[in-house]
Amino acid sequence: MTVLLAGFDGLDTERISVQLRESGFAVVGASGRESARTLAQGTSAGLIVVPDGATGEQAWGWISDLVPEARVVSVAAHESAGELIARLRQVSAAVETEAVATPSDSENPVTALPGLPTGVTVETVAPLVAPPTVVSQAAPVSLGAPDLSAKLESVRFGAYHDILEVESGATAYVIDEQHERLVSLYSPTGWPGPVSARDIPLLEEAQRGIREAYEVLGDGALREMYDEAQQGTTTHATWPTR
Repeated sequence: MTVLLAGFDGLDTERISVQLRESGFAVVGASGRESARTLAQGTSAGLIVVPDGATGEQAWGWISDLVPEARVVSVAAHESAGELIARLRQVSAAVETEAVATPSDSENPVTALPGLPTGVTVETVAPLVAPPTVVSQAAPVSLGAPDLSAKLESVRFGAYHDILEVESGATAYVIDEQHERLVSLYSPTGWPGPVSARDIPLLEEAQRGIREAYEVLGDGALREMYDEAQQGTTTHATWPTR
């Protein structure tokens, strides 16, 4: 069954995707409203995974009209990957066998996520009693603020694709969306954690690096030159190093 991740930042999307794929799930990740709607229309995702709380409610609102019958699973901030995978396996098995219990006859309640349309529920199936070893040993799913020091290292020394957190074959739309999301995230007003006076110039440096990467990857001709230079195939021009 395909799982659609919606509402997580780029780092969390990548981290959770890897863990789910290693456990046998097909995973697609949406970084914003438009990409979520595009993926919802183009895939047959039976499970939608969103962050807990208001962020998850907002993410579900992006696509609720497109996949009204999909099961929505919210991830608590400190839930382990093992617990999440166990829940997804139970929900997936229940969906596939058409045996999802109703609140009146189920020992595992199904609760409504505040703010979701009437009739849309979030599965709260308890973790499996004895999940496979690989699941029980999985690392926690971290949904806190991104690692600013890691981002600064990427901005200072990494490739433009890494800075924008996109694959080399990403579409112009995805690049535009990532640029907007990251510029907003790495700002004093958009940063999800506490911001001190010392952090402000660091966030501004990260923003500058993100904008610089977008100036190249957001321009088709410059992006082509950059990709060729990165692959070592350019013979007529040399891309300047930073």
